Amino acid sequence: RAGALHGENEHMVITQLCEEIRETPDEHTCIGKIEVLGQIAYNHIYEEEHLLYPTLREDVKAKKLPRMARTYIRVQTNIIATVEH
Repeated sequence: RAGALHGENEHMVITQLCEEIRETPDEHTCIGKIEVLGQIAYNHIYEEEHLLYPTLREDVKAKKLPRMARTYIRVQTNIIATVEH
């Protein structure tokens, strides 16, 4: 939950910075904001790819494994029954 809130806040900051960049007439200020935006976006993507996604992958695997095992057993049982008849 805290991680999701952190991610949402980063999305809001990124959106806000994009709006500010569009409205900033001063080139030097704009460049500074673009640099900050780039760093925030880089960190956000890094966190998602290296921290969030691997955890989600493991959770999905753990939830799907029992179902996959049941399907495998059912298919194997059907194959055995077909061979025996």
